[in-house]
Amino acid sequence: MYPKPSLTEHPDRPFVFINSAMSADGKLSTIERKQVRISGTADFSRVDEMRSECDAVLVGIGTVFSDDPSLTVKSAERKAARKARGLSENPVRVVPASLAEIPPDADIFRKGEGKKIIVVSEAAPADRIDLLKGLPDTEVIVAGAEKVDFRLMARLLKEMGINSLMIEGGATVNFEAVRAGIVDEIFTFVGNIFIGGKTAPTFADGAGFRENECIRLELDSFSRIEDGILLKWRVRYDRERSEMRCHDLSGRKYLKKRWSRQPADSRRKDRRVPGLSRTGIIAGLESLRNRVSAEPGSLPVQGSVPLIFISS
Repeated sequence: MYPKPSLTEHPDRPFVFINSAMSADGKLSTIERKQVRISGTADFSRVDEMRSECDAVLVGIGTVFSDDPSLTVKSAERKAARKARGLSENPVRVVPASLAEIPPDADIFRKGEGKKIIVVSEAAPADRIDLLKGLPDTEVIVAGAEKVDFRLMARLLKEMGINSLMIEGGATVNFEAVRAGIVDEIFTFVGNIFIGGKTAPTFADGAGFRENECIRLELDSFSRIEDGILLKWRVRYDRERSEMRCHDLSGRKYLKKRWSRQPADSRRKDRRVPGLSRTGIIAGLESLRNRVSAEPGSLPVQGSVPLIFISS
């Protein structure tokens, strides 16, 4: 049994989580931005189960153009279970497309039953909006002036009865959702493939954060799945409460204390983070690696770990 989203109720927006598969070097696809198989059958089944248990699934317009996903539930058993609960076979499919540029022959319109919601901005041409409104089971909502406002979109989706929203990429949508402060949890499957390429999309693209804007993630659990590992993160938006700042993910300087304004004679002794040492961190990471190899399955981890959401 793999970890699932917490699905906590929020009064003004859905519970939102991101699910993504990435290569060992953090890439979502190749330099051609073409879909590549990163995970295996077991992870595909896990994703299908999560999709079947959500009210809605969202992907960005870039993902529609590059992958043309149908976002349907694949398992006949899970479809039947949704029907037994009085639901459509598939969750509501949501695509933010600021200028209503989604093709009317995209697979989300052609494959599988269920409602579709296209989120546009006020700048979207009226003729495109009318075209989308004419498609079966399709609704168009406006959220934002020049481009889609993710906070407003989340509030509108909540008002439409959507209490849980699964985001399946791509990289720009992942960043915008986190920056908007609407993401509760992140599931990342890291596969045993190396892709490389400075133009290949990473988990999060977008504008990126400055040093003092980085958002911390708290590791909830990790599980070995076939030849990869699934990480479940809780997103923490309490940036100002922590005196630690993101610095360098090279492994040499994970954390940086705000000590630069202290008197010169006190900096050396205050630079060390209480309770942490380089030797201790390395030993702890080695211990976690050994536990994953020895004990497949979900292993909860207490507290926060030094992984930082930066984007680029």
